[in-house]
Amino acid sequence: MSTRYKFIFTLLTAGLTTLPLIIFAKTTTSTQAIVIKNSQPTVNENLQSLQVSLLQLESSKKNIQRQIEVQIQAMVSLQAQINSIKKKISNFKQTSTGFYWVTSQNNQLPKDAFSVDSQQKIYICQASYANALYPGRVSNKGCVITYSGLAYTIPSYKILVSNYKGYWQDGNKVPQEPFINLQQPVWIPNAPSSTPLTATTKKDHTAVTPIVGGFEYNHVLYICRLNINNTYYVGKVVTGTCNVAMAGKEASIPIYQVLLPSAP
Repeated sequence: MSTRYKFIFTLLTAGLTTLPLIIFAKTTTSTQAIVIKNSQPTVNENLQSLQVSLLQLESSKKNIQRQIEVQIQAMVSLQAQINSIKKKISNFKQTSTGFYWVTSQNNQLPKDAFSVDSQQKIYICQASYANALYPGRVSNKGCVITYSGLAYTIPSYKILVSNYKGYWQDGNKVPQEPFINLQQPVWIPNAPSSTPLTATTKKDHTAVTPIVGGFEYNHVLYICRLNINNTYYVGKVVTGTCNVAMAGKEASIPIYQVLLPSAP
């Protein structure tokens, strides 16, 4: 063997695989130790990496918790507003006219459906047609209304409901139906349930406040009834007449009564 020789000693001890590789090189003059670092991360480096990941996850968790708390507070605030509005609606119903429109379900009469006459059991309905809203009478097929000289049966409609008797005032004592304020419409046909509005009138007509049944051509429509041969008909007031459905046509009768929420 040559006088110049080399040998390598690798330290392989159980559990110490991450220790560096040590190379001893001996020449004719001296012996030198060369340390070569292992490419694998040390235990400390792995621990530090895990600790950093843990801190990041905990920070993310706290951010999500804060967001959830904000959302919960927003939901609590919204629920408080909802409860407040429900209370106002309840108070309004208790102090309003006592008449309401309820959407018909499968042509079934709702509780306290308002009848034109206690004996004949004729009920008042309301339906949309031709960009207008009309009062009419309930039939077994829908709401019968009149428009442009003809009678129409509308399958989707609402029914007037009240536990009050109401009051039927002679038509000649009721003022002409007012115009609709287009900036503040008196009716919202798309509302799921609405309170019939009453139109403010002058005291020279005994301060009557007719119930509004709908609108047509920018005029509100009052609910009217008339009696022919002991049979009641229900319709809309149009410029001094009560227009009702008769034999598929629209009849205009000048002698009629208008529905009020109570006696004037």
